[in-house]
Amino acid sequence: MFEDERFTTPMMKQYETIKKQYHDCLLFYRMGDFYELFLEDAYIGSRVLGLTLTSRSKGKDGRIPMAGVPYHAVDTYLSKLVKAGYKVAICEQLTEPDKKGLIERDVVRIVTPGTILDENALDQKEHNYIVSLALEVDILGLAYADVSTGQFFTLQLPYTSLSQVLQNELTLINPSECILSPQEYESADLLKVLHEHSSINIFPFTQWDEYTTHAAQTIKKHFGISTLASFGIDQQPLATQASAALLGYLKQMQKHALHHIRSIRTVDAHEYVGLDRSTIVN
Repeated sequence: MFEDERFTTPMMKQYETIKKQYHDCLLFYRMGDFYELFLEDAYIGSRVLGLTLTSRSKGKDGRIPMAGVPYHAVDTYLSKLVKAGYKVAICEQLTEPDKKGLIERDVVRIVTPGTILDENALDQKEHNYIVSLALEVDILGLAYADVSTGQFFTLQLPYTSLSQVLQNELTLINPSECILSPQEYESADLLKVLHEHSSINIFPFTQWDEYTTHAAQTIKKHFGISTLASFGIDQQPLATQASAALLGYLKQMQKHALHHIRSIRTVDAHEYVGLDRSTIVN
């Protein structure tokens, strides 16, 4: 869809530029009282949301498929899309309409299965966890958080069977979303294991290395601390890596500082064997 010859107007060229940056998301592009979807996004919106498919005429080069969502009902549509496993980038108008120039637009947040905050989309009796996995040959680092409450947990544990340890942990945590490094996301064996044990939505985090190369520093900067000792992960490099990646991912999705995430609670894998992770909160 990129560099589409039908995108001849300044507004559609702006759309194309923004869509390139968020090519792994459906782009809700604000136009007045509606969020518009174009091209393949419009087809998905029509199929998943039941939206009426229309088009914009672009002369000899054809028509651009489009579908719209009224801004006042956007949360309902977002809920349906993330439940279907999609990521949605919300692109807002940042300036008032001006006859003299193009309205400035940019993505202000990205909504995913594990980061949706709409109360009507969440089960108030259950946590909506997102999990990050960092792996070595025989060690698993895992971090998980509920963005709606700010609760953030991490653990590191050895394993002999990756399939078994993931089955145990994902069953206990029951996350709606999992993020992996791009390298791990390319592992067919890992994806097979994850899909065997859960209906979890799995996404690669393209900026994984940016936040994990100096993982300890990422965490210390977020919490304004000088050491990880108080969190109990100063000697747990994979728990540190998973936590840094998850903090980075949440920051990229929310597009603002995560002030409500005030601490990391380290889970003792041995102490909580056999317990539902939700009981750890109490």
